[in-house]
Amino acid sequence: MKNNELNKENENLDNWGETDEKAIYEKTRLAYDTLIANRLSHDNLMWQTPLLCITAQSFLYTIALTSTNSIQAKTASSFIAVILGFAAIQLMSKHRSHEISESKKLEKLETLNQLIKLHEKSSNKDKKFPYLNCISSYRLWMFALIFITVFGLFSSLFFLRIWICN
Repeated sequence: MKNNELNKENENLDNWGETDEKAIYEKTRLAYDTLIANRLSHDNLMWQTPLLCITAQSFLYTIALTSTNSIQAKTASSFIAVILGFAAIQLMSKHRSHEISESKKLEKLETLNQLIKLHEKSSNKDKKFPYLNCISSYRLWMFALIFITVFGLFSSLFFLRIWICN
């Protein structure tokens, strides 16, 4: 008895080309739910990236800027902070790209199925604090990461020069 039920379920799974409205609805809902989960995952990962990077860089810059550490330790920690900075910038950009891609797919799916537009770009601007909307948070954090990474690059070159000259 169980084998017959399993065979029927396998037939249903294999029959992706059917035009049954309920099956189409379920497939669309599954795709929609998957896209939402993916979009939220990329959004969460995107905002975790700069925080983890800045935490690691602050530890490395503490080593670099402590006067009792050797010049070799200062140089190495500064270079590692620069590498982490470039990696974080790339990773944050990648997560942002995936998040935008998933959002566009969700917008298209909502339009095609005449759903409420939950994932379109918001036009609701905060009237009490208009300066909060003048620059995107993504661009602000990217600027911060780039600035901190450039600081690390200059400090590592400075420490390398001292190391070589002494």
